[in-house]
Amino acid sequence: SLYKLSLTCSTTITIMENLLKFSQYTPNVLKAFNYIKANLNASYFYDLAISTYALQLGFKAGFVDKPTFQHFYDQLMKQSSETHDELHWNIPGYDRDYMNSYALLTIQNVDLAKASKIVNYIFNTGTSETSDAIPSYFELVRSTTKSMNIRLKSDSGLSFSAKVNSVNIFAVSYTHLTLPTIYSV
Repeated sequence: SLYKLSLTCSTTITIMENLLKFSQYTPNVLKAFNYIKANLNASYFYDLAISTYALQLGFKAGFVDKPTFQHFYDQLMKQSSETHDELHWNIPGYDRDYMNSYALLTIQNVDLAKASKIVNYIFNTGTSETSDAIPSYFELVRSTTKSMNIRLKSDSGLSFSAKVNSVNIFAVSYTHLTLPTIYSV
């Protein structure tokens, strides 16, 4: 079936994100990871993005070995576009929001600096409201970072600065800015 791999990944991700609730499905999860590894074709980007996230969750839980995860992670990264401030995927024929959200969910657990470049891209394109990955990223930053200074600056020179910490991260992330152009973090 055309959607069997992505449906397998979606189900596996749901179980892995709630493994304590669904521990009775561990044998099925192992079968699912074997299916994902055997059927993943890196030329179908959506399958690569969602599968790499599923494999990353499996690697963190000890269900997938590092070389397997690393292979598909490297394939995902090869298809990215990176600048000094941004990292993103823009593959014709694929939904940009889904691609970058699944990539963010994967990469935030591997390289927080690269993940911040994806977040920067998502905010600069105005799609942050549709990205399910943004709250996960902010929660990860909140739980792993004591504090950081951020500065948003528009091309016209207007700026906003804040010290972000575990107490105010969500307030700062939802601050409405009226800067007229693109921001960089």
